[in-house]
Amino acid sequence: MKMQWLARVSPLLLLSATAVGAENLYVGAKVGNVTADNFAPLVESRTAIDDSDTSYGLFVGYHIVDTLAIEGGYNYLGEYDLKDIAGGSYEASSFDVVLKASGNVTDSLALYAKGGIAIYDWKANGPGVESDDSGVTPTIAFGTEYSITSAMKVGIEYQLYQDIGGVDIDSFNVALSHSF
Repeated sequence: MKMQWLARVSPLLLLSATAVGAENLYVGAKVGNVTADNFAPLVESRTAIDDSDTSYGLFVGYHIVDTLAIEGGYNYLGEYDLKDIAGGSYEASSFDVVLKASGNVTDSLALYAKGGIAIYDWKANGPGVESDDSGVTPTIAFGTEYSITSAMKVGIEYQLYQDIGGVDIDSFNVALSHSF
């Protein structure tokens, strides 16, 4: 279901970026691994938890100046299975809005830091699983990007989300972006 949504939205992001024609605009996708920590003591006392999963996301950004951009995106932050509760799990996703400050190390390599907010959805799945939650929480990220061409970059990123449904989520991703 989530992958179908991404497949439908990806071409729209590219078309809208092209239509705007903004040379300061970029779009990208990322995939990686997430780990969740600090589940509620009631949950941890009842069952073992599969606390890692695959993450993925789409983002769009606009360079305000060369070293500062505003970025927004959707992130699927994984599903965490409750091992002793048949069909029980928690699932997380977010829409992020962050400022991205970057600086070049070489002509092709840059380091960056991001900070902003995540509007999250924390969903309980299955019988006997409770605590759906949604809200806003801070998020920060650190990463590096390598320019493959003048328009394409590949990067790695570590991102932290605090208190999504009471749980802290760490995300380690590989990203590919395209500038217009």
